Amino acid sequence: MSMENNLPGWFGKTNKHGMPVNGMLFVCIFNMLLVLIVQVSAYVFEQETTVMTILTASAIGYCIANGIALSAYVKTRNDARYKDLDRPFKAPRGWKYVIMVMVVVQFLVWMPCLVYWSYFLTGGFIAIILGIIILASFVPVWYMVQKRDGGACL
Repeated sequence: MSMENNLPGWFGKTNKHGMPVNGMLFVCIFNMLLVLIVQVSAYVFEQETTVMTILTASAIGYCIANGIALSAYVKTRNDARYKDLDRPFKAPRGWKYVIMVMVVVQFLVWMPCLVYWSYFLTGGFIAIILGIIILASFVPVWYMVQKRDGGACL
């Protein structure tokens, strides 16, 4: 993501094998902090389902991110401004409509099911709120990088 200017360049530093060292270090520390936050919040709110909180937060985060990616595909296929983009992979004809249906299913079926599942299994909204906060924390970073690079994607 750093190489595509969606994260600060610091995350793109690679080792001799091409692995993003700083990005991997950040993910490791972030996940450890996430587990600590979930443990502390479970203690504070007197809950026992910390593993389920992490699982549901990540599932909700994936559902939102996947829905956004599918929506971006539909946007680039329907908007004339993106018609000449280089596409290393082209989906077969008709897939645009399948993906449009999947966007609706993603947000109107799977997302509510995940929210219900999270609430039912963890006994609260902690996992839901945590998943949304984690994803929302990327937005200011993305805007900062876009502004620094001249707003190429805005």
